[in-house]
Amino acid sequence: MTLNPAQRPTMEQVLAHPWMQGSCPSNEEIRTDFARRKGLVDAEAHSEREQKRQQRADAKGTRTVRRSGNHAMEEGEEPENPRDAWQNLEVTEYGPYFVQDYTQFFMTSSPLDYFDDLVEFLNKKEIPYRISGSNLKLAFTTQIGAASAGAEESKEAEVREVKCDIQVLKVNDNKSCVKFSYKDPVKKVDLNTSPDIINHFMSIRNEESLRMFCDTTYDEQ
Repeated sequence: MTLNPAQRPTMEQVLAHPWMQGSCPSNEEIRTDFARRKGLVDAEAHSEREQKRQQRADAKGTRTVRRSGNHAMEEGEEPENPRDAWQNLEVTEYGPYFVQDYTQFFMTSSPLDYFDDLVEFLNKKEIPYRISGSNLKLAFTTQIGAASAGAEESKEAEVREVKCDIQVLKVNDNKSCVKFSYKDPVKKVDLNTSPDIINHFMSIRNEESLRMFCDTTYDEQ
């Protein structure tokens, strides 16, 4: 391929190329092959999730729920499993109200599996968060950087504080949406999607311990 159209191959030359010779797979064969490949990827992701779930189960006796006030356990008290408390949180339906945008992704994993790993990630990063009392959702305040819109000599990043909500929504019985929403923590208004917001979203979505959950799209069956 070249920028000069006169130097590009003609259609006859393209069709005569070895790549264009031989049999061509049908649409059904392509779909079958893609489904096979996706099955291998899903199986590997499932194996990773099962391994992590077993690791969490082995450590269950040493994990406790964050509580308000005094966090100390009383003598003889059994440590609580956070998943038991999250079981009662509602997974809201992904309806027309939730417009598709750049700060959400879809998954076929269990909502609780993702929420469990997300909380573990935030704990490791020592990011304080608050879990909703009604929905499978959490929120935290963080600082994100945006490229300054000033003169070229200013290369510093403009830092601003935002409130990030992460909620798991039900698309259907086999698919969920993980939606990130950003607000001004003072004005309590939604923030428009911007490069710094997208970068923050992608930094969590693509985190090594979380990226395996992004395994489907809204339209994919």
